[in-house]
Amino acid sequence: MIRTSFGKVISITSSIKQRLLHTQGIEPSVLVKRDASARHLILNRPRKLNAIDLEMVNIIYPHLKAWELSDPHAKVIFMRGVGRALCAGGDVKDVALKIKDPNKHEELAFQVDSEYEMIHFISTMKKPYIAVMDGITMGAGAGLLSAFAPFRIATENTQFAMPETAIGLFCDVGASFFLSRLDGHMGPFMGMTSRILKAEDALFAGVATHFVPSANLEALEYELATIDCIDHNKVHETIEKFAVKKGHKPSVYTLHGQVRKTIDRYVYDAITPYSPSYTFL
Repeated sequence: MIRTSFGKVISITSSIKQRLLHTQGIEPSVLVKRDASARHLILNRPRKLNAIDLEMVNIIYPHLKAWELSDPHAKVIFMRGVGRALCAGGDVKDVALKIKDPNKHEELAFQVDSEYEMIHFISTMKKPYIAVMDGITMGAGAGLLSAFAPFRIATENTQFAMPETAIGLFCDVGASFFLSRLDGHMGPFMGMTSRILKAEDALFAGVATHFVPSANLEALEYELATIDCIDHNKVHETIEKFAVKKGHKPSVYTLHGQVRKTIDRYVYDAITPYSPSYTFL
């Protein structure tokens, strides 16, 4: 009961704050857009590369639930960001301040719970959910908002990574699930090295499901807004219309041939002696 009550307080506070921001002419941290049968959640903290905090989660998650469960007119849902990033990760500064303040610990625990609940919700949604990874997509931007989406669009601007190990931490927000399911040993390689996948490499590694030039995104969103039923196959076919065609010459293609073989062999040789069961992941 404490957790539920706490969640309601947070949600109401966030809603009131959003209305106040609108009346004061200040842009909210998440923009909500409705366009015919399409629904858009647009992260709007470009100066912080759309780093996500509790306020943003408290806008995103209720809208996802409402559109999935009680909006018969919503047929497709977009997640995207303003500026150079979809989302560069969690707001580390905000988390650090909450850790230092004992009065904020309950709020921080609620934030973590909400994020993992949202990951599960996104992965089980019946309505098509599209993560537009047009820019920096790292940490929470990767695991919380993108990796569990049935449609993950990369562009020439995509930079996808789980960078936690570069600062001495470990990958979170479901990374151990989705990274371990990439082909070969690409996932463990990314997790251990914080390797950034750029542009087409995100598609070739299996992180993205489609590669669409950023110049085509507006037209894609416009066409998907005309869909009149919940149909994942139709969404896929529509995205394919705007995706690169056979014969496209990648601007970035670094994870192929001997490079890819070396990654798979090196990671396998490095891990297997210490964890025989790893090969079954």
